Amino acid sequence: RLSWAVIGRVSTGVQHNSNSTDRQIEDVNRECQRADGEVVCELDLAESGTSIERESLDEVAKKGEEGLVDILGVSKFDRLMRADPWKSLEYLRRLKEANVILYVDTHGYFDYDDLYDFQSLVRQVVFAREWFERLKENAEDGQIEKLEDGRWPFGNPPYGYEKKEGENDDDDGDKLFLKPGYDEVLSAMFRSYQEKECLSDVC
Repeated sequence: RLSWAVIGRVSTGVQHNSNSTDRQIEDVNRECQRADGEVVCELDLAESGTSIERESLDEVAKKGEEGLVDILGVSKFDRLMRADPWKSLEYLRRLKEANVILYVDTHGYFDYDDLYDFQSLVRQVVFAREWFERLKENAEDGQIEKLEDGRWPFGNPPYGYEKKEGENDDDDGDKLFLKPGYDEVLSAMFRSYQEKECLSDVC
């Protein structure tokens, strides 16, 4: 029987409170059972996929190099990685040299030596990174729009300000308001910063 390593991953601890990784792992386990394989390593992760330097990936590769894992399974390619394409390909080469087959539930099994599969794999690597960059840009654009509208999208408000809940469902609770009695203090801090151009001196 072939030995499987299965990875389910979300990017943040908040997402990890959902059953997203459970569904990912179940999808891959279903194929493992169909192929009469055995799961010997199951990783349920809340970590960024933008880096290849992750203990989870290194663990799987090492198990492959030791002959303990034959197949690495993920539900979607971007659940494995969204890293720099060149570094992603380096990791995939490490899997190839360790004879670890890559299984992606939305695609199937990748044959590293098949030209069509290799082209498809490269596209997956590039698309995963491009999708991350687009998500990042959209998030940044949304935050800028909020700031321009007088809203604060970064959690706790800055010193001297507070958030106030809207009076109805259409109001945005991220609106910033100056706390009573802080106008003179903030004005003095800003003038001091203009003169010294150093926040540490102001505080």
